[in-house]
Amino acid sequence: MGKLVILIKDNGAPSLSATVTLNLVFAENFQEALPEMSNQSSDLDHQSELQFYLVLALAVISFLFLLTVIFAIMMKIRQSGNPKFLQCIGPDSFPNNGGMFPPNYEEGTLPYSYQLCLSSESRKNELTFLTPTVQIVENVSSNKSSEPSSVGNQLNANVENDDQGYKLSNSSHFSLVLETSDKGKQYAKLVLKRPLDREELASHNLVLTAYNRGDPVKTGTIQLHVVVLDMNDNAPIFSQRTYEVSCREDKPIGTMVIMLKATDLDEGVNKEIKFSFHKISALASQIFHLDSTTGKITLVGNLDFEETPFHEMEVQVQDGGGLLDTATLTIFITDVNDNSPELTLTSVINSIPEDSPAGTSIALLRVQDRDSAENAEVTCSVPGNLPFLLTKSYDKYYSLVTSRTLDREQVAVYNITVTAMDHGTPPLSASIVIPLKILDTNDNPPFFLESIYTSYIMENNPRGTSIFSLKADDPDWEENSQE
Repeated sequence: MGKLVILIKDNGAPSLSATVTLNLVFAENFQEALPEMSNQSSDLDHQSELQFYLVLALAVISFLFLLTVIFAIMMKIRQSGNPKFLQCIGPDSFPNNGGMFPPNYEEGTLPYSYQLCLSSESRKNELTFLTPTVQIVENVSSNKSSEPSSVGNQLNANVENDDQGYKLSNSSHFSLVLETSDKGKQYAKLVLKRPLDREELASHNLVLTAYNRGDPVKTGTIQLHVVVLDMNDNAPIFSQRTYEVSCREDKPIGTMVIMLKATDLDEGVNKEIKFSFHKISALASQIFHLDSTTGKITLVGNLDFEETPFHEMEVQVQDGGGLLDTATLTIFITDVNDNSPELTLTSVINSIPEDSPAGTSIALLRVQDRDSAENAEVTCSVPGNLPFLLTKSYDKYYSLVTSRTLDREQVAVYNITVTAMDHGTPPLSASIVIPLKILDTNDNPPFFLESIYTSYIMENNPRGTSIFSLKADDPDWEENSQE
């Protein structure tokens, strides 16, 4: 019996090797070699049988434990009768209440709306419809004479005594001027002391008294009702000099943005006002519409915060007499999360050696989001089961690096998915896949499948006869695995 030690090594740098021991038994015939063979293999057979019985015992125990668990679960379900976890899909879980529907008002069934007005003379439950009062504009009328006289005309009072006088009730706007006619008779003129303002006082009630100087004194009175005619002396005025309003950029077409308000103290046609845009950009004119009668501004186009965050314009209101007023309107666009993050590869390496140290840079990425505030805040990540990390280099740039050394024999190619997700509601995301190939290094020695081989050969074999065949393996790649 003899022993041979066989050495095998590869051609890598550095060169790696392995050895195996070969036992040779020399005998006249095969029967003589059997004792030696049985001694060598008895120990191996005993170990194999022991391993088999251990595995069989473990399988039987596991099977019995599984049956016990199933039996216990079945007994529990049988005792409970109607298990609670089945009630969630049972028919009793749905209410039997009938559907609630709103009343269906057909056309013509709704009551009409009436408006009742109470006059100042009304008492308790007395209802009176107010009627308009027709007034004579710019005239002075008398309750004793059917001939009205205009302001500034003569107001005559006939008395028997030529020695007569006139007296007017207190008024801050009117006064009397006494004049003598060609025939020697006195008469009074009602004249203005200062301009009238219809918006301040629309009518004036005066009392004119005529008296003589007889004994006893005789008097006569007349009531004067002066109605002030309106003229367009008041321009319309906006309720605010500056309007500011905010509007979300996702508002649909037809949404009301703001209602402009203006007042005019005049009346009639002088009070009728029309709204319009005075100064507005071409873009804003395609987005906003102003109702000239109501002053309501509505959307006729789509808003986009990323295109422009606000629109500033000048609005105008004009009355029927041509007087006008202007105001500034600023519409601020509120950002919504309507843009996904954008990932851009600025540099990338598609392959690295497997013995590269941790922290090796693979790619540089740029992340941006066109939204604003928290909608533009982005978090980047890679799958946690991969040996890679993302580190923020500066501003909006991230570096993809290795978190540990790699092993080509375990994974030869990686497809790394980088995901960017913003902080908006709802959050939006984008991703990019970076392929990476792991290059082989000579980090594995070749190895035999067994550490000891035993072979039996007949004696007297000629030189060059094959006595045994061995096989070795090397998990490296290409020249690193060549023997």
